[in-house]
Amino acid sequence: MANVLLIDDDPMVREVLGDMLTTAGYRVAAADGITAMDEFETNPFDIVIADIFMPGEDGITTIRKIRDQDPFVGIVAITGGAKCGTYDVLRISVGLGADVGLLKPISQATCSQPSPKRRNGANGAARKCRRGNIGKSSGR
Repeated sequence: MANVLLIDDDPMVREVLGDMLTTAGYRVAAADGITAMDEFETNPFDIVIADIFMPGEDGITTIRKIRDQDPFVGIVAITGGAKCGTYDVLRISVGLGADVGLLKPISQATCSQPSPKRRNGANGAARKCRRGNIGKSSGR
């Protein structure tokens, strides 16, 4: 069972997406942008799902910090598309360290699909990330 850190400033998103991920077979810890790094540094995670637009600590900054600390963790950037061009923001987030970008709302079916492989991950797995898939991880 993969460990997922879900980072979003909206408590309702954390609750609903967290429930969907739990139903799909993950162990989920949820945090907002301000407390996310403390959670990441305290516990091992296989996958991080981070909202891009958050007050306090934005998702791009968080993704870069996480990638600097753990080049092998799978990172999924999510956004509801506010503020500017959604697909440009998702593309930028992938360029800055995320393995895949998803547009909210995220469906239960998406939560159940194969996850992004970690960069240069365990067992020599090549980076194989498909847009829209965040499902089960092979573990850490």
